[in-house]
Amino acid sequence: MSPEDSCKGVVLGVEAGTPTSGLMAKLCAPGTDIINAGMIGRSETAIITFRGTYSSSYILFYMAKYRCKPHKPKAQFCNTCYCIGHCADVCPQAGSHKCYKCGKLLDEPYQQHEYNINCVSCHGEHPADYEYCPPGEKQTLKQRGLLT
Repeated sequence: MSPEDSCKGVVLGVEAGTPTSGLMAKLCAPGTDIINAGMIGRSETAIITFRGTYSSSYILFYMAKYRCKPHKPKAQFCNTCYCIGHCADVCPQAGSHKCYKCGKLLDEPYQQHEYNINCVSCHGEHPADYEYCPPGEKQTLKQRGLLT
């Protein structure tokens, strides 16, 4: 958890696998202090925690200038079981194959089958990856501190 008087920014294009120690040693944000930094999973995206309520619009990493965008957390969505609240790399149903349109367990990925569209999370008439699924929107608002 970040300190109350802090905010986060996201930087794209950082070499995947860069350790936190490497980020912290070579990061510079003119006009603000960096509290912490880390990579998001195996991506080329770094998340940086700044002291204060405003993130820098750019950072320097190994003296190269990178654009820094405000971090806007979204609900975690699993591409394995299509549930909200965790990602595929920690899915308790890893190795299973589920249809994102109806939630049915399949023997093989993308197996042809008959289905009625049914969301795994809310049982609404939309696929599990629907951007405006009510539980996903609620989780996103909670993560952004807009809902308790």
